[in-house]
Amino acid sequence: MMANLEQIFEKVESIDGKVDELLTWKAVVEVQCKAHRQQTDEVRTTIYGDEKNNVGIKTKVQNLLNCKKQITKQRDFWLGVLRNILSYGAVALGAWLLFIYKTVL
Repeated sequence: MMANLEQIFEKVESIDGKVDELLTWKAVVEVQCKAHRQQTDEVRTTIYGDEKNNVGIKTKVQNLLNCKKQITKQRDFWLGVLRNILSYGAVALGAWLLFIYKTVL
């Protein structure tokens, strides 16, 4: 019985160092995973925003695209107005030149 107890103590002592190494490794892996999760959460918050009504990059880009559509509509309208003014001006200039030509001759 005593021999069995000594063999058990020898086995436990030989395994003790390996268990310490495994526990240390596990702690390091858990710390790295926690840091990775925090970084992932920060990136997710930056891109999509969070529950505290902070908007993310995706929402900001969508707002900018919507503003661009509105600006494009306004620009097209004013370019159309300018195009009409220039065409009417060219017709008026031509008519005025014809009027001058007829009055001179």
